[in-house]
Amino acid sequence: LPVVSASPSTSSTSSCIWKASPSAPMRAYAGALGLAFQIQDDVLDVEGDAETTGKRVGKDAEAGKATFVSLLGLDGAKARAAELVTIATEALAPFGEKAENLRQAAQYTITRAT
Repeated sequence: LPVVSASPSTSSTSSCIWKASPSAPMRAYAGALGLAFQIQDDVLDVEGDAETTGKRVGKDAEAGKATFVSLLGLDGAKARAAELVTIATEALAPFGEKAENLRQAAQYTITRAT
C-alpha cells in the first residue's frame, strides 16, 4: 500500500485516497494498523512479561528471528508503530467522527500490553 510507506500528512493524503477509490481509506487504515500491530507484538516480545501477555516472551530473539525491534531497535520500532497509527487515523479523515471508534482502536494497538 503506497499510503503506508508515505510520510504522515494531514487531510491532503486522505482526500487524495478517498477520490481514488471509496474503499481506499479503509485499505490504508487496515494496512497501517496491521503493521503497527505486528510491531507492537515484536515490542511486547522484548518488553512484555509472560503473565501479562499470556505467552512466552523473548522467543523471537532466542530463535534469531528478524523483527522490527531487531531491525530498528526498540525505540525505532516504537516510533515506527506510532507513525503507522498516525497514518491509519489520518486515512479515516473522510469518515469524520463516524470513525472515532476505529481511531481509538488504532491508538490501543500501540498501548496494549497483551
